[in-house]
Amino acid sequence: MHGVEGYKLLTQLGYVNEAFLCASHILYGLSSSEAEQYGLPRNDFTPISFEERLIPLVDFLVEHDRPVLLRERFEHLRNRNRNNHAFFLKLNEAEQKAEALMNKLNSQFNISIEALSVSFFSKK
Repeated sequence: MHGVEGYKLLTQLGYVNEAFLCASHILYGLSSSEAEQYGLPRNDFTPISFEERLIPLVDFLVEHDRPVLLRERFEHLRNRNRNNHAFFLKLNEAEQKAEALMNKLNSQFNISIEALSVSFFSKK
């Protein structure tokens, strides 16, 4: 629920654009009805810009405080939420979006985004 809590906090502080980023990274974006189910305003929180689409990908490449492979992260999320059918369906959509962007970046920059994530965390 860090996306929801981040949205609420940043909205209260007057950071509307940044608040949108918090909400729109939840499962790669929420429709207005989905947002309402998470306790958010009935707004469309679909990431559109490159930056808005990059944030969820980066978020999916980190679990707690360590980098993970994309498939590993989604496997863990599925295991933790296996009894929530609606979440499971949305998670499948999010995985497809994350894989598509990661593959596009990998080919465009001729680099593994997952390897880049690992190297970033190893320098900390």
